[in-house]
Amino acid sequence: MTAVAKSSSHRHGPSEPEKDSRDSQREPAPAGKPRGFWPVFWEWSDALVVAFLLAMFIRLFVVELFKIPSGSMTPTLLGSEPGGVSFFDVDGDNDEDMIVRSNHDYLVYLKENKRYRFAGQGHPGNELDRWMRRRQTRQDRIIVAKFLYWFSPPRRGDIVVFKPPEPDFDPSKPIYIKRVVGLPGETLSFEAAPGVPGYERCMGHLAANGKRVESPEFFRDQLYQYRSIGLRDRQSRPRNALYEDRGTASDLVEAHVPENGVYAFGDNTVSSRDSRYWGAVSMDRIKGRAICRYPFPGGLSTLFRYALWHSKDPGFLR
Repeated sequence: MTAVAKSSSHRHGPSEPEKDSRDSQREPAPAGKPRGFWPVFWEWSDALVVAFLLAMFIRLFVVELFKIPSGSMTPTLLGSEPGGVSFFDVDGDNDEDMIVRSNHDYLVYLKENKRYRFAGQGHPGNELDRWMRRRQTRQDRIIVAKFLYWFSPPRRGDIVVFKPPEPDFDPSKPIYIKRVVGLPGETLSFEAAPGVPGYERCMGHLAANGKRVESPEFFRDQLYQYRSIGLRDRQSRPRNALYEDRGTASDLVEAHVPENGVYAFGDNTVSSRDSRYWGAVSMDRIKGRAICRYPFPGGLSTLFRYALWHSKDPGFLR
């Protein structure tokens, strides 16, 4: 038995290298035919499904891009102004001011300390040709963080995206973008101001609980139209606000913000339908806070600055 085992080992031992030698001398197998679309698709289907679900999760719960639908947030955010907008020096200070054609009016915004201040109605005059040459149409885009209000409530100065209250809801305009001006429990009123050309007797500074609002910095110079706002439908007026009628228009005397909502105004106060007309925005209708314009005007640092902290002026300064 021992001899047989050795003979068998001797007989089969050298066969393995011979087999390797034969394998090395074989011709390489011809390349297969290119695979079609569906085999490749099914191979990547799992990854595609995961990517799709991740994208939907981010869009629904984390961040989303929005286009500014109108001019109600001018000059902070530019919407689809049909008349266009132009930038050139109006007051001779070597800063490019903003002129917006709104309906049949020219609205002038003077640039002061990196901010555009509403200066009232105007006309380019002799500069009309120059304005026409520089006229452009622009629709800003913003990044809205939907998760921020999971951890803290809205703050004054936040630019928020929300579903309009029922009296003003229009399926063709399902989303509004405004700035939070009144917080839960506050009573809002206005301090009369001299106004600007075209709106001399209807403008004022915002006050909360009888004290003028000066923080964030945006509100120090911001004027709001509170007189002659053209509120004709008395039946749809918010119950928590007090109005004084003046012919076909009304003055907003004061408004009490309910505990479960905020008041939101457009920065373009002479061309914005906001809480002055339909009252508070309930918390459950707010979708998120705008954290930056897109593309980022100041790079990625701007995104993190607005997302994580409140700047001294959450006004998307240009």
